[in-house]
Amino acid sequence: MKRLSYIITLTSLSLLFSCKTGLKDNTKIEYITEPITEAQSRAERISVPNQKQRVRGEWIILNSSGKAIDAMDERAYINFSPREGKIYGFTGCNYINGDFNIENNDNIEFSNIITTTRHCDAISDENNILNALGTASKFIIYKKSDLYFMDLEDAAGKRIMHTKRHNADVLTGVWKINTIHGKNVSNQEIDLVIDIPELKLYGNLGCNRLNGTIGLDRNKDWFIQFYSITSTNNNCNDTALNLERDLLIALEEVEYIDRKDHNNVRLLDKDKKEVLSLKRSELETKE
Repeated sequence: MKRLSYIITLTSLSLLFSCKTGLKDNTKIEYITEPITEAQSRAERISVPNQKQRVRGEWIILNSSGKAIDAMDERAYINFSPREGKIYGFTGCNYINGDFNIENNDNIEFSNIITTTRHCDAISDENNILNALGTASKFIIYKKSDLYFMDLEDAAGKRIMHTKRHNADVLTGVWKINTIHGKNVSNQEIDLVIDIPELKLYGNLGCNRLNGTIGLDRNKDWFIQFYSITSTNNNCNDTALNLERDLLIALEEVEYIDRKDHNNVRLLDKDKKEVLSLKRSELETKE
């Protein structure tokens, strides 16, 4: 059995997000052997092996070492950064980071795990998570009910961790606005930059620029909110100002993501009605 060293640190890492769900037994399972989301740049696609890209992003921990993980306010999760070969995350009690390596497409190993030193009620969940990371030997990724799951297995093929991908990752990137409340947008100077890892929203409104904050909830699938949105106050014509106003109102109404494919998404309100449709910028798709 490989050894996993635990290094205690007093430095708390800062990452936050949240989610829930179990698998339905009567739905189709599609096993995934390619990256779930494409790399964000051509340079990253060249420098990062595909097998590491497959695990890229945040995965919410649903079960570890045979025990269900409590659905607390701040859910336990692991975030994989393939470019650095690093993991970051939260056990439900402490923040963690460490290294990971993938060989032969589905063999995985974790090492140099660092944790903070907080003591809390979820310490048993944390021990189960750390034990699973210490004995993980293989990973399997599959899609079910439009959600992606990843299982970690030990050397004997026993499942030791069951996780679900955080859906909002798909929005990271630069987007053009197709429609606002069903009305076509002809101004292609408007860009939205959505940065899920940093929970930040930026944008070029054509005349003004915007900044905002992103809110996520790991207990709701495909959930996202934009808030604390501010914009510059340039002297713009009425047409530009009306378009900017409509976009700002629509952004504040958003609560759910409807992903059509890698390059096209719809953003929905609390009643699952479309308020925005977005297309990934050609600056990304051509790289």
